[in-house]
Amino acid sequence: MNRLKRFLQRQWAGLIGTFYLPVWIIEGAEAKSAAPLSLAYAGVEKHKNYLLHSVFGVHFNEKSLGKIWIGDISRKVRQSGGVSPSVIVREMGTRQNRFFKPVGNFRIPVWVETEFKLVEPLEVIEKKPDFRKIRSRIRSQQTTHSFSSDKALFDEFYKSMYVSYTAQSHKDSAFIYDYDFLKKEFEEGEILFVEKDDVRIGGILIHYSKNEAKLRSFGVLNGSEEYLQIGTLGILIYLAILRIKEKGYSAAQLGYSRGYLLDGALRFKTRMGISVKATHHRESGFLSYEFLRYDEPVKNFLAAHPFIDAEKGSRAVVFIADAGVLKAENAAEFVKNRFCRGLEGMTLYSFSAEDAPGKIALPGGVFAEADLVPAFSLFASAVCGKEKNA
Repeated sequence: MNRLKRFLQRQWAGLIGTFYLPVWIIEGAEAKSAAPLSLAYAGVEKHKNYLLHSVFGVHFNEKSLGKIWIGDISRKVRQSGGVSPSVIVREMGTRQNRFFKPVGNFRIPVWVETEFKLVEPLEVIEKKPDFRKIRSRIRSQQTTHSFSSDKALFDEFYKSMYVSYTAQSHKDSAFIYDYDFLKKEFEEGEILFVEKDDVRIGGILIHYSKNEAKLRSFGVLNGSEEYLQIGTLGILIYLAILRIKEKGYSAAQLGYSRGYLLDGALRFKTRMGISVKATHHRESGFLSYEFLRYDEPVKNFLAAHPFIDAEKGSRAVVFIADAGVLKAENAAEFVKNRFCRGLEGMTLYSFSAEDAPGKIALPGGVFAEADLVPAFSLFASAVCGKEKNA
């Protein structure tokens, strides 16, 4: 009976613990505009680290407020003293969303799933224009490749390629799969190695199940920048896609990417013709923005970091100074760089009071038109609160 009681107490403590989120206040200069910005983040530390490095680069100051009850985060942040943040970024997983009503705007997936659909014949996929640069790299670097189910080579892949590359590339935001988990995945799959000058310089683990094939993890030897520069990762993904097609699958699952449209890994996949799926990582859930001020720093932040919103379907959300950006010389490239295959549409939030809401034509051919929305509508409560406290 005592053992059951202790078990139930641990379960209850674990459940309650998920409703307390670590919270930080961060101040620094937004990396792209160099304008000062202060924000609060509530959620997992590694996710916070990713966002901070994306937004601020390496120059920022942060202060921990400890763990705070989800329903009390807004009040505690406002009363924290010092510089008041312009926005609270709140991370809500599946369990938290089940018990608490979302606060703030948008549902930005922490992680989105990506895939490459394999509906065309192998010879067509192999010669796709999206892969032209990769095929050129294979020829110019004279790389070869092989497949292995050798357990001894799994250890080499895990330690010398996957862990080394992931830790060096993502640093304090790195999520590294457990050795035993990946070894089990390997036992139901294989590793594709790329070789150069008779040295295995990179590898990718492909896991096969009855209904799908997934690229589970990849890396380059010792995280070498030299091997990254010659395009090893692109070569690995390209050859793995062809391998999965050869085995008769209708799609290659390429794992998760961040829900921010200018994220480097997501853009890398997008340039290869890879699509974003409507699904997301359920445990990590979504990010939302609670705006506390309507000021230039938060405008700079939003304009520099467009994202995927899953509130209604799966759409690209882009903040712009005014609709005139769609008439600029580089407008088509601007739109294309904020687009991913698989998204259902695009919403443009304009900071200009002169832009009327409605539909607006898009250059670039990714979508015929986008929804144009006044950004001011998102900040009504922040503006009212500011006036009230003035």
